[in-house]
Amino acid sequence: MKSYDTPQNRPDSGGQFPDADGFFYSGPSPRVWAGYLKNQLRLTLAPLPQERDGRLAARRAAQREPGYQWDNEQTREWAQFGALVQKIRQAEREAEEAGLPPEAKREIGLDSGEEALFFRAVELTKEKRFQARGEGIRDLSFLEGLTQLKELDLWDNDIEDLTPLASLTGLRELWLPYNLISDLTPLAGLDKLVQLKVYGNQIKSLEPLRGLTSLNTLDLRGNPLEPGALACLRKCKRLGMLNLSNTGLGDVSGLEFCRAHILELYDNPGLTGLEVISTMKRLCCLYIDTETARRYDVQALAPQLIEYGELDGLSVYVWPEKYYN
Repeated sequence: MKSYDTPQNRPDSGGQFPDADGFFYSGPSPRVWAGYLKNQLRLTLAPLPQERDGRLAARRAAQREPGYQWDNEQTREWAQFGALVQKIRQAEREAEEAGLPPEAKREIGLDSGEEALFFRAVELTKEKRFQARGEGIRDLSFLEGLTQLKELDLWDNDIEDLTPLASLTGLRELWLPYNLISDLTPLAGLDKLVQLKVYGNQIKSLEPLRGLTSLNTLDLRGNPLEPGALACLRKCKRLGMLNLSNTGLGDVSGLEFCRAHILELYDNPGLTGLEVISTMKRLCCLYIDTETARRYDVQALAPQLIEYGELDGLSVYVWPEKYYN
């Protein structure tokens, strides 16, 4: 765990800024924390693998072409997997109703070649976490009714329709980056959801999130949010980490009195309404384009953000006592 020492408790020899890489630091503890902030800025600026290698962009471009052929073999395999899940659940229900021992619950007929899928399907019906990244998933019907699931990780697939997730009322963490999602409506009733990461999709409206009062982490970067979308987050009273980078936002005034302590707003050129951070009393870390930062006196609006770092057009402001502890 990071720990912050105030200048009164620990001497600091300072440093020369900007350094050889163009990194600039201003704050009470350059010797202790300048290097850490520089590394955080580098990590934030670095593209994720899906963005770096170009394969995802090429796939999405191909999918927009009228004659694109979806992988029917993968589609059939996931449909077969879903059918097995339903077989297992039905067998379990019948065994329970008949008072049979637990081992009888899995005695179901398997077709040739289904053995490998069967064991994965059994795992899905029992486990609290399921992960399937980059497996060409389009249809989520195989997940319907699996209320024991707490964590679901489906990075980098071809998912458009989230309807089957509406029944997963026990979900606490949901990862859906780099899919084809435009509508979050099926998530509106998942009131136990604590973490939602949907970056790199096609989401415009946040209205379905209005009632998700347990949300703590929300990552929306790379979605084309519509004007006024942020007002829907006002009832998310537990929202602590909010990433709105590269969402086309023009105005962030809708975040008034937002309780987030980490807020990421970079890659939104010409952003306005930053005065809203004066109402965000818990804010301890702000990532923002340096161009935007220079149009506002951030440290006058949020005096607690006494530490500042800047690298390659990205700025970070920090409240050391809260952020590092």
